[in-house]
Amino acid sequence: SSSSPAEPVAVVQWVAPWAVASIEASQQASQLAVTFPHIPVITVDVTVSDANRQLALEKVMAEAQAYRKGGRRMQPVPRSGEKWPCVTLHAVPLLQPLQVFSGPQTGQQLRQALQQMGLLAARPQAAAAAAAAAGAAGGKTR
Repeated sequence: SSSSPAEPVAVVQWVAPWAVASIEASQQASQLAVTFPHIPVITVDVTVSDANRQLALEKVMAEAQAYRKGGRRMQPVPRSGEKWPCVTLHAVPLLQPLQVFSGPQTGQQLRQALQQMGLLAARPQAAAAAAAAAGAAGGKTR
């Protein structure tokens, strides 16, 4: 197995406030950022500005083709056809898109992808603490 460092990535969490699953996924992404601070998590609320909405429409979102009673168009949906949430994984520093995840398995799929890339091997703080403890104990384990 290679000991080269994993390619640095960033996670973009596309938040659609009208979708409860999107809000829950955003909270999970925030926890990911705390647990693995070497993985930047960028949150884009698709409703905050016209620029955010346009960016989402260019990257991951499509206008709904269905209408509500009264003729009002339904809220936009992920392009994949899945339901919210929607997360994208990007190579840094230029944020080239690597993968798009949407639907109910988004969080699990994202974690699997990060695991396969070697980015979730161990919590960096825990690994550093374990190494320091092993060094303090003279490297001896029981």
